[in-house]
Formats: sequence, structure tokens, C-alpha cells
Amino acid sequence: MIHDNESGASLWEVLIALSIAVILIAATTAPLVNTEKRELYNAALALQQDIRYTRELALINAKSYRIQVSETSYKIFAFDEGSKHAAVIYLANGVKAEFHSDSNFDFKPYGTPSVSNKITLRSRNGKYAQEVRILPVSGRVAIYPAK
Repeated sequence: MIHDNESGASLWEVLIALSIAVILIAATTAPLVNTEKRELYNAALALQQDIRYTRELALINAKSYRIQVSETSYKIFAFDEGSKHAAVIYLANGVKAEFHSDSNFDFKPYGTPSVSNKITLRSRNGKYAQEVRILPVSGRVAIYPAK
């Protein structure tokens, strides 16, 4: 017997409603997953780009440049008489920098770093870490997961 006045939803309607709900939940919670890790990687990426930029400045202007790193920020400036900081960049909230040998990255006028160096960036709780390394001679800058 077929009833035309059935109340309730068909199986297809329930499946479509559930799939829409799952998509909405996934879209709203995706940005909340590993935001601390993402902030740390973005800070390492910004530092890497600024190191490359400083190296390019040294090549273009034929001057020595330095990046001076502190725990929460870094400064980029040229070695001139009376030179002022070209830029002061603050790390993302909760990201801390640890330097291993020297807190300075120096680039000679022809773009090579004075020494190889690395900086470890750590998240607020220390759970995540990224290393930004400058390789000697080539000046290549790379990001690695730190231990």
C-alpha cells in the first residue's frame, strides 16, 4: 500500500542535510586547527624573506648590512656613518627567537654572509619550533623543523 501523505524526510534529504552540516562545520573549524604552528611557520617565512631582502640590499647598494635579532624582534640596517635602522620587525605574538652563535647576520657588499648562522623560532608553549639557517658563501636561507 502506498501512502501519499507520509510525514518525515526521505533518506536522500537526510543525507544531503548531513553533508551540508559536515561541510559547514569543516569550513568553520579549519582555521582553528594548529594556528600556533601556522603562526610560527609564517614568522619563520617572514624572517627568511627579510634575510633574503637584506642580502639583495647588500648586493644592490654595495654596502654591508646587518640583521640584529633579539628575542621578540629584529632590525635591519646598513653599516654607514650615522646610519639608522631601515626597519624594525616584531615577531608574531608568542613567537620567541633563540640564536645559537651570534645574534647578528652580517652581509658583505657582495652579498655573502660573514658567517653561517641559525635562529630557532619557538611557539608560546615551546611545543613547536622552526630553524632559519643561513649557509656560508652562498647565503642560501632555508627553513627546517627544529627539535
